[in-house]
Amino acid sequence: MLASPLVTAAVLFAAWLPTVHEVRMLKLMKPLQVYLDDTDARALTAWAGRRGWTKSQAVRVAIRAIVRAEKREDPLLAASGMIDGLPADVSERFDAYLEETYVATPTRTRARRTGLRR
Repeated sequence: MLASPLVTAAVLFAAWLPTVHEVRMLKLMKPLQVYLDDTDARALTAWAGRRGWTKSQAVRVAIRAIVRAEKREDPLLAASGMIDGLPADVSERFDAYLEETYVATPTRTRARRTGLRR
């Protein structure tokens, strides 16, 4: 039995409608136009294609990676000033302070056996 033209039109229209997720995503995103030379355009197309992404997805990922990399700090520099009460010359005399606080004591060693056990 063939479907009526009205049912066929309704099915095609429903398939054309964007999903709720797509509508929300489009409302949140802003358009951006970028001009690339042939080399960069081919590289972007190939890179996105290897991952199964659109070029837009690849550009968004690249932008997020660049912005995230700029936000990263050196963890040691980020820790600077976290501990209160350190001496003012701790950076100059770090090794001396370390020796004062951490004194390694030799452990008891066993005498080596000279003969082999069988």
